[in-house]
Amino acid sequence: MSVLSIEIKSEKCERYPTFHVDESYNITIEDVYGKIQANTIWGALHGLTTFSQLHFVTDGNQLVINAPITIEDEPRFPYRGILLDTSRNFLRTSVIKKHLDMMAYNKFNVLHWRIVGDQSWPLISKQYPTLTEKGAFSLDHVYTPGDVQDIIEYARLRGIRIIPELNAPGHIGALGRAFPDFLINCYNESTRQIIDPTKTEIYSFIEIILKEIKQTFENEFYIHLGMDEVYSACCTSNLNLEKFMNKNKMSKYTDLMRYYTSKILDIAQNIGAKSMVWQDVWNDDVKLPLEVVIEIWKDDSWSTYLSKAINEGYNVVLAAPFNLSMMSYRKYDKLDSVMNAEFSKWYNIDLFANFIGDETARKRLIGGEATLCGEFVDDFNSLSRFWPRALVVAEKLWSLPDVNNMYDVTGRFHIQRCRLHNLSMY
Repeated sequence: MSVLSIEIKSEKCERYPTFHVDESYNITIEDVYGKIQANTIWGALHGLTTFSQLHFVTDGNQLVINAPITIEDEPRFPYRGILLDTSRNFLRTSVIKKHLDMMAYNKFNVLHWRIVGDQSWPLISKQYPTLTEKGAFSLDHVYTPGDVQDIIEYARLRGIRIIPELNAPGHIGALGRAFPDFLINCYNESTRQIIDPTKTEIYSFIEIILKEIKQTFENEFYIHLGMDEVYSACCTSNLNLEKFMNKNKMSKYTDLMRYYTSKILDIAQNIGAKSMVWQDVWNDDVKLPLEVVIEIWKDDSWSTYLSKAINEGYNVVLAAPFNLSMMSYRKYDKLDSVMNAEFSKWYNIDLFANFIGDETARKRLIGGEATLCGEFVDDFNSLSRFWPRALVVAEKLWSLPDVNNMYDVTGRFHIQRCRLHNLSMY
């Protein structure tokens, strides 16, 4: 083939990928002529990715492509994400860029970036520099504004959105090293600290931090606000919280979370951000506005959670079935090798198993996310732990549900793994 033309039909050139953007593309190859057609630049990028994967090398070391061929392709879900956690263990920008390369080559389009948390605060704040001075692992383990803009631009050029996460009130222990008065202690068996929701100054602080995040990620509408694993026993063990609840006629922990959540969601809305949260706050019967996206991560009864959230009118991102933090193996036999034993559990999942709801409701499942929390991964192993395992999740979120033959995908998995290896991506 000697000629490849690319035709983008839209007259509007979008600078940044957005939710529900058209990612479809067509490829036609006949003899020496090839053509990629797409409605948007983001669809054209996916078309180029597929085109690059149509080539193969013969035994005679010649680069060839099968022709004629026609492909019409589009994703099943608009949200196809991975979660990277740089709070528990720092990841260099070069490693994050490697993940972005992998994502683009497998048509993931959202990087959910958990930047700060209990263990560290590596994101430099203009207003509060002590957050990194006291909250980062060291001053060598921080992300400057230039670092973050570099990562955002690197992702943009690959058609990838970045959704930053500020996980509060329960996973923000590093804040206490800079501002210990902002946190309270749990006096039950837990040693965790959480934000003190009774202090008015904490909301001014969070507003400034969220404004900085929104200004940094200016083209992204969503901020992930966390809100997971805030245990009621922790809150009720603290006498100051108990006094506050009694004074404000709060009879249970849910009332306190409702108080905190409403203030944070109002702040996010006032600065022009849309909100995502982990399912925990919704599980605790805090009524959320319908425009909040709920991310389901608890793997027990996730299909029940999915049906309930969708039928209540929420858009949902499903992470529970795709937890790459857990590793498992099976014995080798004729039909099931060690290589494919683990990923079969992700590939064989029916995302709508036991779902109760109509076709309109199903559309509120906007996608899924492969997650890898950072307790046991860092610069040295995060790439090898995530890839090539996440390839199966990529296909699950892109392809139609009837693309589900395990024997076929095993072959595609091995071929794609070899491509990634030959491109030195990990």
